[in-house]
Amino acid sequence: MSIPIALQLYSVREELARDFDATITQVAAAGYQGVELIYPVPGAPQATVVRRLKELGLPAVAAHMPLPLGDQRNAVLDFMAAYECTTLVSGNSLHDADTLDNLLRVCDRYNEGYAVAKANGLSLALHNHWMEFERLGDRYVYEIMLERLDPGITFELDTYWIRVAGLDPATIVRFYGDRAPLLHIKDGPGNIEGAMLALGNGVLPLAEVVDAARPHARWLIVELDWCATDMIEAVTASYATLEKQVKYGA
Repeated sequence: MSIPIALQLYSVREELARDFDATITQVAAAGYQGVELIYPVPGAPQATVVRRLKELGLPAVAAHMPLPLGDQRNAVLDFMAAYECTTLVSGNSLHDADTLDNLLRVCDRYNEGYAVAKANGLSLALHNHWMEFERLGDRYVYEIMLERLDPGITFELDTYWIRVAGLDPATIVRFYGDRAPLLHIKDGPGNIEGAMLALGNGVLPLAEVVDAARPHARWLIVELDWCATDMIEAVTASYATLEKQVKYGA
């Protein structure tokens, strides 16, 4: 099974801010078949971004942004509509979930956001960091979340952060199955602070992750939060490495 590859634009946020058109053209030239949006996309007016993505054949496969709740509700929904994007991705709310009660409150807020997304024709996927795959008491955080969250919520598993947490990302990908249609693929030294590297140069077991993803993943999304080398070179090399793994398993 061939899985298309997208780039999370957070990876090239600084480059986009400096020269949007040159950067997004380089992303397309590297071979990426889509992008995951950040909110807002830096470097150009929204209408220009929408137009250039269409011209370059880069659909917005998902958008990482706040939940559509409270004062941000209309802005989030308008953004999704402008890009004709139907998958909203949220996360990064577990820094304060240091107790079971706090974790359950976070899950309830995700459920509220999902209800709004669903009512507006959108799906909601949750993006993890390392905290979801650590223990809270005698259980893993993700196990508690799966019990509390609406079953309609899907996941964008960040395979590198799972590895940083000390678990095997391929095993977790298989466990989530079709509830994790999006995967973040990144590489690095395997700790929270270390600068990330082009795929194949760090600790991520890339071959095992791709094999685990084949039955269910709709998109593999390259993301390098920060990088020890030139970012454009790193995301270009990452695409080539991942494409080879997807196509040939080598």
